[in-house]
Amino acid sequence: TRLGENTEEFRVPYGLEWILGGGQFMTSEQFDKMVGTHSRTYQDKQHKSYAGIDTAKFPDATVVTILRWNQDTKRKEITNWLRLRGENYKDQFDIIVDFLRHYKVEAMAIDSTGQGDFMPDMFERETEWRDENSGLYRVKFSAVSKDAMYKNLLVTTQNLLTTIPKIETKEAEEFKEQMLDLQKEHKGELLSCHHPNSPDAHDDYPDSWALAEWAYAQSQRTGEVNIRFL
Repeated sequence: TRLGENTEEFRVPYGLEWILGGGQFMTSEQFDKMVGTHSRTYQDKQHKSYAGIDTAKFPDATVVTILRWNQDTKRKEITNWLRLRGENYKDQFDIIVDFLRHYKVEAMAIDSTGQGDFMPDMFERETEWRDENSGLYRVKFSAVSKDAMYKNLLVTTQNLLTTIPKIETKEAEEFKEQMLDLQKEHKGELLSCHHPNSPDAHDDYPDSWALAEWAYAQSQRTGEVNIRFL
């Protein structure tokens, strides 16, 4: 196998080994280490930013996460979230586009699963983000695509590569709750991440963050072939 024998990806499914916290995507200690000194930023046209858009209708929420590269600190930072509930996709699209105009968005990754495919379609028709060359990445959620997306986020959290804003708003509290509730399990070599099996549990914020990190990662692959999930 290409997995090292000491990696969790090998030890859980192949070594049949139980790892403390293995069912939890990240611990509260890990989360606290990622919280920085910055507050949410409601406008930033200076730093290059990247957006992750997880589309959903009630009772789930559409969540947009803004991630920026801070040239001064040489680190990525989550700067803001937008949460929408109950609106139809056209209303959501109008609100999201207005929200994104407050940032210097270089690339975005959008959940294009099922009915959510309407969202990137509208971006293609009505904005300058038209394809991967202009920074629009469609991600159809599947076992393979979510494995790649969440392994990328796992590297980010384990190595503290992104800073989280201070937890001082309702959205930040929801973000923290969903991240600490997020479960991970290994199905062969594939990593599966999802909310707990509870009717009031959600994973909109984790999916949105994973998409934002994916948009950043894909935008850095200059001159390489982008992975597309169809």
